[in-house]
Amino acid sequence: TNYHGDSGQEITSLSFSPDGKNIVYVRGAAANRRGEIPNPALFPEGAKQEIWIVPASGGKAMLVGNGRSPVYSPDGKMLAFVRGGQVWIKETGTDAPARQQFTIRGSAGNLCWNPAMGSGQLAFVSSRGDHSFVGVYDFSRENITYMQPGLDKDNYPAWSPDGKSLAFLRMHHQRNDLMFEAHREGLPFSLWVADIALGTAQQIWEANKGYGSVFKNITADNQ
Repeated sequence: TNYHGDSGQEITSLSFSPDGKNIVYVRGAAANRRGEIPNPALFPEGAKQEIWIVPASGGKAMLVGNGRSPVYSPDGKMLAFVRGGQVWIKETGTDAPARQQFTIRGSAGNLCWNPAMGSGQLAFVSSRGDHSFVGVYDFSRENITYMQPGLDKDNYPAWSPDGKSLAFLRMHHQRNDLMFEAHREGLPFSLWVADIALGTAQQIWEANKGYGSVFKNITADNQ
């Protein structure tokens, strides 16, 4: 890249396009609860969180637009990302602007493409405060299917290699949890596998009760 000076802006979410010719990245940190982007250099015009694409061999970067969490489709034809809590799509190799693909309640995250369908299906998480759903958007049918939605916090979807099923973690919502105290035990979290064609899911594992029953994040691309 050809940025000059110390602006204090983070560069994150780097990934190669499937053909290895381009790199997508996010410049700018996430907003706080008031929607303010960090601006440590005190630019009068403020700061933004933007998605950019730059040739892997170097050169001029292309601005995709405001957003975060960009993910290339397996065939490289589409770039999915999150803007304003919604899922947006940029068709690569064209000058067409990015578009919002569909509308959901809550805020979208954890975007991941079906590895067996090119740019045909996109899994995501719809976070709604005290609960969340794992959904799949089908581009050919233009519809959303939620995988056995309930009152729990479903998160971290992961596709099977053949693209026919989707695994995810289910954490139960527990009220009256204090933010700054240890949570070593509670309602056990579990692992579920959903059938994409039917939209149904079954539990295949559950944590033991007692210490270790509460899910803890680790440093990994996929929990």
